[in-house]
Amino acid sequence: MLWASRESLVARASVTVAFGLALILWPGISVAVFVLVFGAFALVDGVLILVNGTAAPRGEPARALAIWAGALAGAIGVLTLVWPQLTEVTLVLLVALRVLVVGISELVASLWICRRWGALGPAWLLGTIGALSSAFGVLLLVYPGTGVVALAWAIGVYAFALGLMVLARALVPAGGIPSALRH
Repeated sequence: MLWASRESLVARASVTVAFGLALILWPGISVAVFVLVFGAFALVDGVLILVNGTAAPRGEPARALAIWAGALAGAIGVLTLVWPQLTEVTLVLLVALRVLVVGISELVASLWICRRWGALGPAWLLGTIGALSSAFGVLLLVYPGTGVVALAWAIGVYAFALGLMVLARALVPAGGIPSALRH
């Protein structure tokens, strides 16, 4: 979310880029390995989103949204790790659900911040990340029967691009954002 510390954004970007590169470089990985890699990623990313949400000032509506999105993303990671015998379609639906929840949360948070504070600042990047994630989630829901190799490659490209955008958020100064939302 917008109030995330630079360090937590860099950590989230690093995990996301590493996940994306692993899938781009080894798109033919087995379903079992893909399930475990996705489960670990979703759990770590969910925890990082949850930590960022708890860092937001109390009373901020986007705080509850981040906590909810982080908890759900982490729960999907745990479910994936606990239930590794997932079929391809079930895995795609879990990936799509995680991507949609996080994407919509980021998009709503960016719109709320722009409307409340009247400042675009780095909120445009958060909104772009949310829109990209939401669109990718819808794409996965429309084509859930995609093969594992194509799915791994598509998710890898998405995760790599998303990680770079999160890294860009870490490097963009928080100009125009009220000090209560900066860390």
